[in-house]
Amino acid sequence: MEAESVEDLLDKLFTEYGKELRDELFDELGKIRSFYRIIVNGRNINLLDGFQTKLKDDDMFVLMPAIAGG
Repeated sequence: MEAESVEDLLDKLFTEYGKELRDELFDELGKIRSFYRIIVNGRNINLLDGFQTKLKDDDMFVLMPAIAGG
């Protein structure tokens, strides 16, 4: 799936998979829920340009739940 930025890719995923995916990932204020991480090329998007992080064809995009335990 081609996208120019993380935000663009998420919008395309929400179009394809529906409101349920958006509601799962984002809270009622539109912020990503604390137990999810978005990683581009091994780096959290919070350390890059957030949702405006640009994507290239060979970038690796990972959407994952935070891992915790003991």
